[in-house]
Amino acid sequence: MFIVKRIFLASAGATLLVSAPILAAGAKPENQPSDSEARTPPSDAIPGEAGIASLLPELPEGANVIIYRAHAEPTVWASTIKIDGKKLAALGNEKWTSTRLEPGTHEVKIGWSLLSGQKGGEITIDVVAGKTHFLEIVGQSQYVGGYGAGGMIFRLGSGIGEVSGDGAASRVASCCTFKPPAE
Repeated sequence: MFIVKRIFLASAGATLLVSAPILAAGAKPENQPSDSEARTPPSDAIPGEAGIASLLPELPEGANVIIYRAHAEPTVWASTIKIDGKKLAALGNEKWTSTRLEPGTHEVKIGWSLLSGQKGGEITIDVVAGKTHFLEIVGQSQYVGGYGAGGMIFRLGSGIGEVSGDGAASRVASCCTFKPPAE
């Protein structure tokens, strides 16, 4: 489903139409690969906590939540991550960060610059003791054509979702560089 917004540009006399897909928490835009396509672990993937530390040597001791952004549009702006209302970091493409959360339920939100036209996303995760959780930021921002005199149509959408499986650490290691969380 898409939401169409009309924004009238008074000085130019043009209309800007923006269509944005409504994404459920953890959903991916329609042109993104499915979980099975994008996250098929390589045969040499190293499972378990020791394997994660060997794949991600920058991982701070005790960190149990890893958030990454392999590629999410719009590419010009960083996505701000807040956990339980507190800013963790702002991630650009090909970046990852981590934190330690106590076991229990936590709310993770992403936000974008107002100028990006992109809406944020959120997910509630249940942190389990002894488990590392991987969250991926996804987003789409595409020009899809003109409309009438001076109008443009964009397809926008973003989200954040939990990625499971032993291949998640390999995916982060192959796509992204570490960005320390805000202090």
